[in-house]
Amino acid sequence: MLPEDEAQAAISLVRSLSGKLGTIGLDAHDAASHLNDVAKQFERQEAQFQRLRASAEAMVEANKQIDRATETAHATAESAHAALETSRQTISQAIARRTNLLAINATIEANDGLGNAVIQVLKNKNVKAKTIPTTGQDATLDGMVNVLTDYQCGSVYKAVYLEAQDAVALATVLRAGATPPSGLVNGTTSPPSGVTGNQQPASLLVPIWVNKANMEATVIKDKFVPAAQLCTGSYASACSAAGITG
Repeated sequence: MLPEDEAQAAISLVRSLSGKLGTIGLDAHDAASHLNDVAKQFERQEAQFQRLRASAEAMVEANKQIDRATETAHATAESAHAALETSRQTISQAIARRTNLLAINATIEANDGLGNAVIQVLKNKNVKAKTIPTTGQDATLDGMVNVLTDYQCGSVYKAVYLEAQDAVALATVLRAGATPPSGLVNGTTSPPSGVTGNQQPASLLVPIWVNKANMEATVIKDKFVPAAQLCTGSYASACSAAGITG
């Protein structure tokens, strides 16, 4: 047996160790619980990250689809435009093949595009400017080039900004429930012959016949046709001769 003082010391040591072990056990339990909470929080963050990642990937794929659709639309529009130009040229060439050009002294075209197609046929047949007059409508860049080079007599110009002003004024009056003044509604329009419908009041503007003499004061002044695009290369001298400075 141990002496009494040594026994008491041993008992005190055991009690001390027991207390410390108990504290360690509690600390370990708390640490394990905390780690478990951290793990659950990490899992929630990981799940949220995966959802965000999936959403981002879906947005990227949607943008790719939009880009592909846009490219397809552009390609379709360009193809349609090319087909239209080819059709115009084919029609003009067919007319030229079946007609003796020397028997024609003038042509009338519905727009500048058709006029340009005819002019290209004339050029291919070595027909010089001022030989066979042509006409056009819409005052396009090609049309103005042909007017400057004396292949086209002129083109019908309908100022878009004037049409827009009239449309806005008319819409504003009608929206207010008022009657449009006679200065705004100055005419009528009727369905074409053979088409059912009623005569309707209309706001009619006066188109302008554009030629070399008034090109500077009309389409160039309105910036409908940019002088920088028209008066380039070999056309610069023609612009100068027509008094076009831009």
